[in-house]
Parts: sequence; structure tokens; C-alpha cells
Amino acid sequence: MYKYTVWIRLNQYQTANVVVNADNDWQAKMIAESQYGSGTVLNYSRID
Repeated sequence: MYKYTVWIRLNQYQTANVVVNADNDWQAKMIAESQYGSGTVLNYSRID
């Protein structure tokens, strides 16, 4: 498992960085989208 930082859009004016544990890039994006909604992931990168 790796740690990913994921930049998400909360609404039109706010964004947030969240940390997600996942096995690969695709899974990190899917986990974040399942929590915050489809299309809200702006960027992601592995940190560990």
C-alpha cells in the first residue's frame, strides 16, 4: 500500500488536499471519487 495526496474540488470556490491509502494510482483516484463525488479529483501524487 502507498499513500497518495489527492487534490479535490469541494465546490466552486474551495479545494482540499486529502491523504488516501491505495495500491496504485487508479485506485487512489477511485477512492477519492467515491468519497467526494465523480469528477472532483483535480490531481493526485504518491507521497510514500
